[in-house]
Amino acid sequence: MILEKVKNTIEKHSMLKKGDKVIIALSGGPDSVCLMDVLSRLKDEYGIRLYAAHLNHQIRGIEAQKDAMFCMKRCEEEGIMCFIKAYDVPAYSREKGLSIEEGARELRYGMFFELQKKLSADKIAVAHNLDDQAETLIMRMMRGTGLEGLKGMEYSRRDGIIRPLLDVTRAEIEAYISQRGLSFRLDSTNLEDIYTRNKIRLRLIPYMDDNFNVDMKKALSRMGSLLSDDAEYINSCAKTEFDRVCSMEGEVRIDTDALTALHNAISSRVVRMAIGAILGDIKGVQQVHIEYVIELARGGKEGSRIDISRGLMAIKENGRIVIKKNQAPDSNAEKMSFHYDLESEGSVRIEEIGVRVQTKIIDKGDSLHIERDRHTAYFDFDKVKGKLSITSRMEGDRIRPIGLGGTKKLKDLFIDLKIEREKRDYIPVLRDENGVMWVMGYRLSEAYRVDAHTKRLLKVTFTEL
Repeated sequence: MILEKVKNTIEKHSMLKKGDKVIIALSGGPDSVCLMDVLSRLKDEYGIRLYAAHLNHQIRGIEAQKDAMFCMKRCEEEGIMCFIKAYDVPAYSREKGLSIEEGARELRYGMFFELQKKLSADKIAVAHNLDDQAETLIMRMMRGTGLEGLKGMEYSRRDGIIRPLLDVTRAEIEAYISQRGLSFRLDSTNLEDIYTRNKIRLRLIPYMDDNFNVDMKKALSRMGSLLSDDAEYINSCAKTEFDRVCSMEGEVRIDTDALTALHNAISSRVVRMAIGAILGDIKGVQQVHIEYVIELARGGKEGSRIDISRGLMAIKENGRIVIKKNQAPDSNAEKMSFHYDLESEGSVRIEEIGVRVQTKIIDKGDSLHIERDRHTAYFDFDKVKGKLSITSRMEGDRIRPIGLGGTKKLKDLFIDLKIEREKRDYIPVLRDENGVMWVMGYRLSEAYRVDAHTKRLLKVTFTEL
């Protein structure tokens, strides 16, 4: 049954073609063992050549060594060339200020893409399944993601990543490996109810399945597929408008009248495309940056400018918004600037200012004692929208300080607090996609205040390195 499902997925999403070299991401767990067995049985039918890659994360000591040995032996039995690399993920994560999960993923995919280049491989097959898709979608919904995030994981990506098992449930995988008599390794950390994904997997989805007459995994996957079609169509419309209202000459010039006449869903995408055209991607660019640019187009005075992110600026001149790299005068060349994405549960190390920031989600109980100081703050997690980040201050930043009753520019706040000008860029700012949550060590935003209706708290702590 799985074979037919996988074949349908491969055909529907044009994952493979004859002669493809395919690298299998092999962890040794049941999902990846199932993936390798299925592709081994299908390789002659599709005319593909298989390789396998395993990263020893060095997280679980001797158990990690056994995982690597298992993968090597399994590949020998299948006649598949196996590549194994060991990396101290905990050390790497500490050095980069990442959570263990983020560090492991970064190194794992780095290995895959490095191997892809060396082998001139066409595809990298990863073992994400239907349950993984459901968990990912729930996590993104909890963060308040937009349409792009609700698409879920893609079946095929432009960089060669494919997910042949994405229509297969974890229960079907377990039944398959049992029927085939396949051995596998188990990572005990997947059973620990301490990570957000594990909580969703072990507690939330089973509760939903038990208490509602619906298959949540399939429903979420179906939603993701439908929204993916919608997003693809809207993005194609936005690309048409981008080509119409923008011009490229080392910088992007957007006609302000044409931009502001567009629907918000299109205009915001046009601005994102403009930024992506200069930077190559839009990592670190938040919705608030997009809104600043659109506000500048709608009501900004000629000559007005804003800083966006990653050294970009937008300036209004001659009826156009010009987005380009900030050619700051030499006196500002050494201005402190940093940007780090932050998971809702994890930590990040900010080398520029010598600070580590840690986050944790806590269920609010009657007996919960909240200790506040300048290094620790609590927020209503359900009021947080989108992805968290820690940055230096940005042009146009505002905050609604608790108890003030209105908003205040960060520049004015620093003046009121008598913070020296040269120190202001070293103060970390916690923000979500809606704006500033905490000028860390100084002021909290009213918009995220913990109240009687709060169910989950986001605890954020920063310490000096």
